[in-house]
Amino acid sequence: MEPRRLYTLVPVDPTAPFIPERFVPPGGLATDAFVLEPLGPRHNEADYAAWTSSVPHIQATPGFAGGSWPHEMNLAENLGVSRCTTGTSPSAPGSPTAFSTRLTVT
Repeated sequence: MEPRRLYTLVPVDPTAPFIPERFVPPGGLATDAFVLEPLGPRHNEADYAAWTSSVPHIQATPGFAGGSWPHEMNLAENLGVSRCTTGTSPSAPGSPTAFSTRLTVT
């Protein structure tokens, strides 16, 4: 008896975009425990503090070693990168691809 296969191989078009153009990301999510919202200018200082305090950890993560990120930048440069990943930059219009998570303190 042949073992039962639990998956199906589906051909993938390697030229297709990873995220379909018609995909609309969620505008956010709020629960009793946390709030998930698109990363925006009001998150810049906290975002900057978070990743700059974690550089050694990020660089030790598989896939990041020897890469070009993270690299040193100031708050204004971080805001520029943030605007590109949130679709709020004139040079990168579109939908958000980065989100901020805030824990709800009770």
